[in-house]
Amino acid sequence: GRMRGAWRLPALLVLLVVGAGGYPTPEDDLGPPLGVAWTHAMGGPAAGERTRPRVPCVDDGPVAGAPIGGMGAGTMGRTYRGDFARWHMRVGGHTHRPAAHTLFAARVDGTATVLSALPSHAVIEGVPGGGGSDRTHSRRVLPPDGTGGTYHALYPRSWYEYDPSALAPGGRVRLSQTQFSPVIPGEYRDASMPVGVFRFLASNEGAHPAEVALAFSFENVLATTDVAPVDVGPPRASWRLAPHALTHSAFERADGRVVGAHMHTDDVVYGTRAPSEPWHGGVAVAADSADTRLNVTVLPLYDVGDADSIESRFWRPFSAAGGFGGDESFDAAADERQNERQNERDGGIAAGPLSACAVSVAFTLAPGERRNVTFAAAWDLPASSFPRGVTWAKRYTRYHGSFIHRRDVPRGAAAPDIATEALLRADEWEGDIARWQRGFVQSAATKGANLDDPPGARGRNHPGRVRDRPTLRRPAWLVSALFNELYYLVDGGTLWGRPLTVAGFAGDVEESEASTAARKGGWRGE
Repeated sequence: GRMRGAWRLPALLVLLVVGAGGYPTPEDDLGPPLGVAWTHAMGGPAAGERTRPRVPCVDDGPVAGAPIGGMGAGTMGRTYRGDFARWHMRVGGHTHRPAAHTLFAARVDGTATVLSALPSHAVIEGVPGGGGSDRTHSRRVLPPDGTGGTYHALYPRSWYEYDPSALAPGGRVRLSQTQFSPVIPGEYRDASMPVGVFRFLASNEGAHPAEVALAFSFENVLATTDVAPVDVGPPRASWRLAPHALTHSAFERADGRVVGAHMHTDDVVYGTRAPSEPWHGGVAVAADSADTRLNVTVLPLYDVGDADSIESRFWRPFSAAGGFGGDESFDAAADERQNERQNERDGGIAAGPLSACAVSVAFTLAPGERRNVTFAAAWDLPASSFPRGVTWAKRYTRYHGSFIHRRDVPRGAAAPDIATEALLRADEWEGDIARWQRGFVQSAATKGANLDDPPGARGRNHPGRVRDRPTLRRPAWLVSALFNELYYLVDGGTLWGRPLTVAGFAGDVEESEASTAARKGGWRGE
């Protein structure tokens, strides 16, 4: 299922884009490179677009988008409508299932909107056989006709630019979002990380202060052996549930700068079982709270099989107050004991197969003010197994010791620490991606621009460049295809790792101290 409008190209061209990236000056425009990035309205498919896959189980149809995830670590795909629909978190498996409760939402001046044009996101409904209420509730979504925003992709980054009038009456707050994974040439450790970064930029274009809140909700994909949202269409006996207990907990890292929720399998995360199946481990969502003007709250668990639970614990508190603090996010009498155990240090909360968590960030924007908000989603699912053959350890597991904040964090339990690194290094990673792509993007821009160097200077982005060499020009479609077709390196069922031997994960060769120090940024955990 590649994005419509992208092309397959000879391997020579793919090698060209990986090997020739450069390092221009750091004053980069981090917005979408218009005219080069693949672009689509946030809705549709539009009239005239094909509506059915060409190849079942491989091509998911025209509604697609750039994937999130590391090389050989599994991926998830968010479409140009804004919904998360493509699930390759189980390496070698393929699930196309738009998630009902993995989503972003925005609240602007009291109006809450799911940042998705998928019509089904407008309805909160329970699951027959899910054990809770099957009543329905409604909520606001982006217009399905595509007028709510525009999507752009130049892999590994993609952008959502939301129309202010689609977020609230009056349309005075402009909101845009960038998402990416650190798939960067030469940075093998970072490129293998199972993580995605989601960065929002909000600006108040009105004459009065604006109240803004953002939320990131994520379904627990570890409940099923597909490592995807549970397919609740068939009878419960056919849900393909994974045979283990699940726990959700809230966490903090980096002296409280990073806060989030961790969904995980009990026995793996608490060190009583070594990961051996693709669903063994954890998934974490988190937000960067370094800016003291941000009010960050965490909802570690809500039941997505119960419509009343979704509405009362997640959607109503967010739409009313922009967060999950106070009694509105828990039924106080019934959940007092559960609330006391929601933090990871207290053991977490037992979760059923239909569960989710959420993180929200609320803030006030003065007239003319802009503010950045960054979320991350990470997963630590170390093992890949197949019906026939050996179990594999994914490539990123060899760097386990450099991710974790404590030496006793077992394999499969590092998702909060991976999310923390992503939030602390988001600026670095996005800058690296922008500098890598800059020369290619600008070579498809205007004919009169000097695209390789600042005026009169010898640039670094093309080693050995002769000052008076004619500037290379590329068609915009070629530059778009060069980057966007790289998605297949991570999303095409790619496995990057080694077979697990009798030594297990302990047989991994950890990244040496010398190589860590030599790598740009010198990351050594917190």
